[in-house]
Amino acid sequence: MKKTTGNVDGSARLYPNPATNKIFLTNTQGAYTYNLIGIKLAEGNFSENNGADISKLAAGMYLLKAAGNTYKFTKQ
Repeated sequence: MKKTTGNVDGSARLYPNPATNKIFLTNTQGAYTYNLIGIKLAEGNFSENNGADISKLAAGMYLLKAAGNTYKFTKQ
């Protein structure tokens, strides 16, 4: 499993990080959000224009899995 927070060889890029209300992911469609103990919290489709609403998540660190990559992000 590849862990990243940005572009790696043209892969998707997660931004902003840290975030408060929305995160955006480039170059991908389906994604899954997990807490750090591996419980799936959400799933959905991304587009660069609408992003994903994370406002209801508690402050902390999360994992987002998409397109064969795992991205770590912080909710403030």
